[in-house]
Amino acid sequence: MRVNLIRPVLAGFAALASTIPISRATAQRISSASDIRAAVANARPGSRVTIPAGSYNIGSTPIRIEGKRDVEIVGAGAGRTIIRASGSAPFIFELAGSNDGLTVAGMTLEGAEHLTRNTHALASGSDRISLTRVRFHDLDIHNVAVGISVESSGSGICNDVQITSNRLDNMQDVVTSNGWTVGSGYGIHNDGCTNVRIADNIISNADRHSIYQASAYQPDRPGASGSIVIENNKIIDHAKTSSLPNEWQVALVVARSSNVVVSGNEIINPYQDAISIEDPSADDNRSYTVRNIRLIDNVVRGAHKADIFLTASGNFISEGNRFYRSGSTVASRPFVRRAGRGRSGRLSTG
Repeated sequence: MRVNLIRPVLAGFAALASTIPISRATAQRISSASDIRAAVANARPGSRVTIPAGSYNIGSTPIRIEGKRDVEIVGAGAGRTIIRASGSAPFIFELAGSNDGLTVAGMTLEGAEHLTRNTHALASGSDRISLTRVRFHDLDIHNVAVGISVESSGSGICNDVQITSNRLDNMQDVVTSNGWTVGSGYGIHNDGCTNVRIADNIISNADRHSIYQASAYQPDRPGASGSIVIENNKIIDHAKTSSLPNEWQVALVVARSSNVVVSGNEIINPYQDAISIEDPSADDNRSYTVRNIRLIDNVVRGAHKADIFLTASGNFISEGNRFYRSGSTVASRPFVRRAGRGRSGRLSTG
């Protein structure tokens, strides 16, 4: 008598498989912006949302990323997966609540050529809580007011952030009703997050700040290890199209921060100052700790204003940096501009 052993074995495998979660599968086929919103909203811990090649128009309604753990949101590659927003969109991707182990990568985020609102491509909203272990890479971002922004405030924690290998172009400033452009024209912005690496990005034509680093390792924030590393980025034509050119529109800013290494960056043709170390204590009536700042092996080519702008006192390490003025092929000493506390600040080799 022939005994069929295959059927009970298969039945056993089926029963076992029903108890094993398929953590990397995307349950929903994506073919529209509403599908992306639903897939992100429903993404479970350990899952991947794969956005196929194509163009998706979100209008003025952001894609909200809230309360995710170990979730990857990945496109088919920059220039292949394109997510567009209208000129009145506040965000393209909005980070809300607490997100941990989040990745966003491999797509183009595109705002309107002429913004009517301060559009953030990938940024923390007003109701964020914590942001930890995040990776934002291989994104092509253009025609927005702020490219990538991470921020720590209140009782929340922002730690272990890597923003790498992205291309950002045309970071527009938006003139407010009182004639200011504060909060717009930023490429990459970090305010208060710790253990951060901003590396290998190319940022062109940002109106206010190409990279803005603020409020790292301050006494009023929770203690943290690590440091801020800003390395191997290329900044091109900074502030070329600014609506309101002024002396504060520095290409690469280190403000109100400690434990920062700025290394191997190249800043080409900045229309305002190239690099700053800032302490606005006198203006803010607050006390900041600005120390352990190192400028190592950076290159500035053709700065229209100062190579380095200092408003912070103290001793800051400057080693191996090269400054080329007015198209010269021979490096020269940096042109250093000083204001406020920076009049007593010093750059030294150790």
